[in-house]
Amino acid sequence: MSMNNHTGMCIYCKESNDFNTEHVISAGLGGDDNNYKLDGLVCFECNSKLFSGLEATLLRHSLVGLARWHNQPKGRGKSFSRYSANGSVLIDSEERLFLEIDYACSGEFTILPQVIFKNDSETKYSASSLAPLVSFGEKALNILKQNNVSVISKNKNSCPASFLISNYVISENKFKSDGTFTLSKPPALGIWLEPLTSKDKDGISYHSRLFQMKDGQIVLKIKDNSKIEYYLERLRKSLPEVADMEAGVVSKKFERPVIGSSSMWSGECDRAIAKIGFNLLIHNMGSIFASHPCFDDVKSSILTGNPKLPCSLGDGKNIVEVLENPPSDSHVIMMASGTSQDGGIYLVVLFRFYGMGTQTVFLARDNVPHHIETMIYTVRYNEHKISESTLSDYLIANYDLVSNAFLPRNE
Repeated sequence: MSMNNHTGMCIYCKESNDFNTEHVISAGLGGDDNNYKLDGLVCFECNSKLFSGLEATLLRHSLVGLARWHNQPKGRGKSFSRYSANGSVLIDSEERLFLEIDYACSGEFTILPQVIFKNDSETKYSASSLAPLVSFGEKALNILKQNNVSVISKNKNSCPASFLISNYVISENKFKSDGTFTLSKPPALGIWLEPLTSKDKDGISYHSRLFQMKDGQIVLKIKDNSKIEYYLERLRKSLPEVADMEAGVVSKKFERPVIGSSSMWSGECDRAIAKIGFNLLIHNMGSIFASHPCFDDVKSSILTGNPKLPCSLGDGKNIVEVLENPPSDSHVIMMASGTSQDGGIYLVVLFRFYGMGTQTVFLARDNVPHHIETMIYTVRYNEHKISESTLSDYLIANYDLVSNAFLPRNE
């Protein structure tokens, strides 16, 4: 097995860029910073510019991120695990509103400052308290007072990342479009645009809104992008009143909150997990094996999202038995090959993070050069330690042949 770069090019993008160290499993997931690294194989462009964003989505904006937030108090070093599920909402049945929320370090949720357009004439204001609402109103109004108001949306299909910037100016006392262009970095001052895709529930409508994320981003979430000028104009007229809206702020305690999220999983999460699987393949089988053309599709999927990854998130009914009873405070990852119905060899990686359902990623559906020995990787995420064993050794250590069941966990 060779870990040397036999081509001088990045094993992912096949470009001759500068290299830096890629962690097989990120420290944020409890990976081993010392022993599970890929040196001289992954370029800076892929590792630092692309993979960092994919990992951030998985760790902070997904089901895995939520489980991490509950089970793994700290990521790398002394930093606390962060979780921020975009699209998380609280259903206020009394006001008949969906309220944008985020999660606090204490395990509580907080209502984000927001302006909700209930209809053409009625506007609702909501926040955890008046102070963040006023601050949000001042920041948003400052953006709207600029000569050019930038409305920013991320181009999700571009690699490297790019951003679509739509400029709006005031002409004849109204906002009007003043052109659209693409930038590699978003402007520091602007309003981020998100599609409103959430569905109504229990007769409560999900209205268009402007709100402020925990990181400070101002977000406009609407159904119809042709109405951006309309909403900018409404905001320009209503935001100056925010400081006087204390009586109208929806701020109260919810004894039995009903919380939902529209963004617990995305294609970027699939790509981040596939990247971990492919990194393990490189670590296990070496760079020459991982450079075989049968893995070109999965590398393209990781880099660009195309072709769509052959992934599935298990619901508990079809979980591979060997992953059903992982050690406490541990992820379990299994890499295996098999023979397809047409006689070809496939290679698959199965992940069980934080005791959740099993995530399955096919690194290759066919044409793998040869079978590999099935390997089990146990990641003790609070200790940042990884151990690996063959399937037979894992079963000997964890399975009771007399009772024909996995040994109970008393850890």
